[in-house]
Amino acid sequence: HAGLVPDASLDASLASLLSLNSSWALEQQYSTLQSGMTQQQRFAFDHDLHTLFGGNTTVSYGGVGVVALALSVLFEMLAHHQTTILGSWSPEAHPPPPDPIRRMFGADAGSDISSIASEFLKQIPGAANDQDRMAALLESYERKLRSELMDFYGRMVLLERSALSSAGVKQWMNGAALHVHTFLHWKRLTNTSAGEVLSLDYLHRVDPLLKVYREYLLKAV
Repeated sequence: HAGLVPDASLDASLASLLSLNSSWALEQQYSTLQSGMTQQQRFAFDHDLHTLFGGNTTVSYGGVGVVALALSVLFEMLAHHQTTILGSWSPEAHPPPPDPIRRMFGADAGSDISSIASEFLKQIPGAANDQDRMAALLESYERKLRSELMDFYGRMVLLERSALSSAGVKQWMNGAALHVHTFLHWKRLTNTSAGEVLSLDYLHRVDPLLKVYREYLLKAV
C-alpha cells in the first residue's frame, strides 16, 4: 500500500456548478428535470420558481458560482415536490426528498460545514436579486465558513487529529471550494479588485492535509 493516493476530489455536481461551465450545468439540470415531468407539472414547477423570485424571470448572477449552486439545490427540491407530492405517487409510495447538500458535503460528523452550507444555500434564492441583502448574506456566511474550516482543519492536521477521516477530508475540500466561491461572489458585488489570496491560502493547506491523510490511510489498511 506504499503508493496509496488519497481521493481528495470535489463532489462532481459541486465541481460542475462552481466551474466556468456553471451556467451550462444548471441549464442541463433544468432540462433534465423538466423532461421527467408532465406538462402540468412543468407549468407548476415554473410557476413556483416565478413566485419564489417575486415575479422576476431572471436571477442576478443566476448562472454563476454559489448562486448557480443554490439554484441547483432549489430546482431539485421543487422537482421532487412536483413529481411526487403532487404527482401520481400514492402517499405510501412517496420516495424520501432528495438532500443534495448532504450528498455534496456529507453528514455533520466532525464539523458543522454541511449545516452551514445548507443554511446559506437555502437563503440565496431569496436574496439574489437584492445586491445589498446578498452582499450582507455572503459576508456573514464567508465568516462562518472561514471559522468552521479553520477549526476543522486544525482538528484534522494540527492537534490530536481526532477529526481526521476520509469523510472529514472530503467535507473540508468541498467546504473550502464553497468558501472560496462565497468570498469571490462577495467581492464581485463589493470590491472587484480583490480575489486570489484566499484560493492560494487553501492551496497551501492542501498538501499538509493530504500528507496526514495518507499516513492515516496507511495505518488503517
